[in-house]
Amino acid sequence: MSQDDQSVKSGQTGPSPTPEKIETPSISAQGSVNLRRLFFMLFPVAALFGLLAYFNQTEFVIDTLNMKLDESTFSFLSLYVLFPLSILLSLIWWSFLSGVTWKSWFLGLVGLVAVCGGVVASVRIESMEGDMFPRFAWRWSPTSEDLARESKATQKKSDLDVSLRELEIADSDWPQFRNDDREGRVLDVQLDRDFQNNPPEELWRIKVGLGWSSFSIVDDLCWTQEQLDDEELVVCYELKTGKEVWSHADKTRWSEAVGGDGPRGTPTIHEGKTYTLGGTGYLNCLNALTGDLIWQRKVLEDANADNTQWAMSGSPLIVGDRVIVNAGISQEELLKEPSDRQPGKAVIAYDKLTGEIVWAKGNHPASYAGVNFAELQGEQQLLVFDGDGVAGVDPENGDEQWRFEWSNMPKVNAAQPIVRGDQVFISSSYNSGSVLLNVSRDEDTWRSEPEWSKKNFFKLKFNDGVYKDGFIYGLDETLMSCIEMKTGRRKWKARSDTGFGQVILIGDLLTIITEGGELVFAEATPEEWRELYRMPAMSGKTWNNPAFANGYLLVRNYEEAVCYKLKLAE
Repeated sequence: MSQDDQSVKSGQTGPSPTPEKIETPSISAQGSVNLRRLFFMLFPVAALFGLLAYFNQTEFVIDTLNMKLDESTFSFLSLYVLFPLSILLSLIWWSFLSGVTWKSWFLGLVGLVAVCGGVVASVRIESMEGDMFPRFAWRWSPTSEDLARESKATQKKSDLDVSLRELEIADSDWPQFRNDDREGRVLDVQLDRDFQNNPPEELWRIKVGLGWSSFSIVDDLCWTQEQLDDEELVVCYELKTGKEVWSHADKTRWSEAVGGDGPRGTPTIHEGKTYTLGGTGYLNCLNALTGDLIWQRKVLEDANADNTQWAMSGSPLIVGDRVIVNAGISQEELLKEPSDRQPGKAVIAYDKLTGEIVWAKGNHPASYAGVNFAELQGEQQLLVFDGDGVAGVDPENGDEQWRFEWSNMPKVNAAQPIVRGDQVFISSSYNSGSVLLNVSRDEDTWRSEPEWSKKNFFKLKFNDGVYKDGFIYGLDETLMSCIEMKTGRRKWKARSDTGFGQVILIGDLLTIITEGGELVFAEATPEEWRELYRMPAMSGKTWNNPAFANGYLLVRNYEEAVCYKLKLAE
């Protein structure tokens, strides 16, 4: 039987089929498969970075944190939540869903571990910026503390004979944190605006220890606080040369990764003495000319309190014959509702000559603003801006006259209140905002009621504002802004490239030291942001307040200090 007959018999017609040929995918087909795998591998990363781009243009609420996101909070979320999450999802996809062979998976894992190990071995986190982003440095490079230690060992000491001098504070001096009224202003001078032809003249530049202290200036001397190894220092320098006159050391150190190490307070100069509050609560009274210790207290022990999350930061306030500090309360009491707390000793008044406790009262947590002094309704009061809000306190006995609740999740109220008449302006970040209070009195009953209050508006995070002619200027997070005090209306808000810097007012010019160490001069006008001059002043993160007296501008950060001579207007 022929092959054709067999085909007919089996019901098949036509030529018999040839065996099916199995084709391998072409190069283009293989490329499509690989591209498809690559797409699905990168999809989680692309999706999350797409979310990042979206959220960077909008604001939203994280219920678990009860926090409305602004630029700085978004930065924190991006770096510490969404970015690690994208890496995790990518690893999950790579391991279980990408379809790569076990050999490829193993080689990829080894490569990832090698890269991560190399980064960890060669890079360290030097510090954290105000928006929670880290500053990196090579591990083999010297730290800021190494440079300060080396520099101090070789710096020439002052040969001034100060032992027989009298130290008198003039109106033109800058004797404490943000000047004598703590408002950061010098109004009786004007700066020459021709900065192009008369730029700030650098007189000296020195390495200093860690910390966020500012300078106090009296006569031809200046004082600040620093950290070097296990010693917290109070240091006096010559104003015009930067030479060290004396240094007082306490064996203590405040260390914290986000806020950084070292003291935060600024020396207060009063009647020939220097009063300082260190990061761990050491309250010193020193001879301002020699550095000799007169008396010392540990305020946290006196108050039975625990330190705040980012250290004692308020500078001592002198009122009459007393030194006032806000030490706060214990962590155990902090966890209670204010109404359930035991009577405490949060605010303490010490005798300025002996250090003996005159009174100690209050059961509210300390925050980061120093106690201030004001006259409200004709009566002198201490203004205490603590972790629960702002209060008026009788300086004679510590009794609280009035209180306005103003708090946030981390209990950070750091900006100095601004007082005009019987009105008190306060501001903070972390989902807070700003409010103007009317403080009134009906016989023995005090009241504090908002003239206006705006949530997430003009948020002074740890930067102080300045007042001029009915307007307040300051950093709304990282953006320079101007608002009208009596109405709360915003006049302008500008991308001023300042980061979390600091602002003071000299004459009619805003004098700003940016977080990156640039020195900026701008007009204090409600019309618009008018920058006049900008120059690099220091390297490294700068959170310290500038200080100005008699034409000398002092700026510093956790690495170095610089003195500039500013030309005054004729």
